Amino acid sequence: MRGRKFKDLIEDGLRLILAAPPAGDEPPPKKKPSMHDLAKDLIFEGVDSPPDLSTNPKYFDDFGR
Repeated sequence: MRGRKFKDLIEDGLRLILAAPPAGDEPPPKKKPSMHDLAKDLIFEGVDSPPDLSTNPKYFDDFGR
């Protein structure tokens, strides 16, 4: 349709395919960090960690009423 010979079209297509890197050489896609990975800096660990407020009975006095 563009005035090119079929043979030339096939030849150009094969050149493009052969010039492209093999599919196995691509690095794997980078994994997106999970919410846990993003929040690791916010987690207190060690001696300076705040107390666990969910186990303090005074916070459950009127819970569910």
